[in-house]
Amino acid sequence: MSSGTARRSRLSLAALALIAALGIALLRVTTLSDLGGVRLSANWALIDFQQTIYYPVRAFIDGINPYDRATYHARYPAVAPFPPFLPSTLLIHLPFGVMPLALAEMAYVAFSVGLIVLLGRAAVRAAGVKSWTAALVAAALVALSRPGQWNLLLGQVTLQAVLLSWVALRFAQRTPWLSGLALGAAAFKPTFALPIGMLMLARGNVKAVGAGVVCALALNLPIAAILERRAGALQLLAQGPANPYHSWAGGSDSSPRFSFYRIDLVAMFARITRRSLSHPEQAVVAILVLAVAALLIRRMRGPETTPGYQPLSEAIIFIATLLCVHHLDYDLLLLAFPLAALVYRRMPGLLENAAVRRAMLWLFALMAANYVSTQSVVQWLSPDVPVWLALGSANTLALVLIFTMFGLTVLRLPSARAVSAPDDPPRADTPLGSAQSESVRARGGG
Repeated sequence: MSSGTARRSRLSLAALALIAALGIALLRVTTLSDLGGVRLSANWALIDFQQTIYYPVRAFIDGINPYDRATYHARYPAVAPFPPFLPSTLLIHLPFGVMPLALAEMAYVAFSVGLIVLLGRAAVRAAGVKSWTAALVAAALVALSRPGQWNLLLGQVTLQAVLLSWVALRFAQRTPWLSGLALGAAAFKPTFALPIGMLMLARGNVKAVGAGVVCALALNLPIAAILERRAGALQLLAQGPANPYHSWAGGSDSSPRFSFYRIDLVAMFARITRRSLSHPEQAVVAILVLAVAALLIRRMRGPETTPGYQPLSEAIIFIATLLCVHHLDYDLLLLAFPLAALVYRRMPGLLENAAVRRAMLWLFALMAANYVSTQSVVQWLSPDVPVWLALGSANTLALVLIFTMFGLTVLRLPSARAVSAPDDPPRADTPLGSAQSESVRARGGG
């Protein structure tokens, strides 16, 4: 068999794996109802698409302010309140709101599948692998994972935020304007853009963050002005600037104490102490996490061309982002890039050790395959039962351990400019092409 034929065969198998992974998700909304008494059916399919994209955009088009909860609820009584996203989300997702609901749902599912493939491609490309086979395998694993499948079935917006966040980090020094555009666009979901922007400043990406602020203002101010003319949006905000978030976060899926979907440290501490943390206590947790991450980044701070600097700094920023503020299981897709870097041996220092690397991969696998910490299983347990606490905090504990290992890696580096990783290509982070070493090509396959 020629090398070209073998390459095409591997590519075909990878494509079939992706189709099979997507087929499993499709079964959950059609014929697959339960397995061993555990409910698998997704009767909640695309509920987040309806609540966070379609109806808010539809309201905006129809002249209603989705931030005005009374008016919005009167128009759409069966729809949950609009989450605390910035107004730019109404502009970014505007095309879906002009369609009938059924067509918009099909279009968004197709859009999400495309983003899953793009995520797989970007993750392996960032690790220096050009192979489309590797990209499709990565996309299949994303679609099979709990965070990936949940994103697809819920119709979440995390895929957009993840890809924009990665572009903001990866091109911050080389192309600040591109990084700023991505950061400004990602600001529609503040729990991503705010901590990432702060840690980019610690990394010295001042121009990129400045461009991001300008872009965010350009995307949000025109929409905010329209909303203000309609219903006094600024007056609504002034009456209680934190009310939209606290009201939304008080639901069973987002409540710090009772949600087993939340993966941030605030939620884990609330479960352990059996009480909801006060707002100042939550702020302290967030500040401590960001401070530790900033110190680690400052210690290893160097040029982007320093081998191993990019994947290690990105990993620290992504994990700190997940730990410091409100995040749910589907946001674990941020870990696709650190995981790919670990798989393809792009991480330096301590993470080159086979035993450490293997342990890290098992922790990533735990979070990807954690279908136990779901409502179908945990609903049978009381929140006061230790097993409930263990299941609800498993992903957070794994994140803390991974963050600790990345931190130890930084602390054990001889100096900020002595970071090394085998065969690290100087331009392996471009989305459309990369220069690779022969060893990486050999590992990447066809």
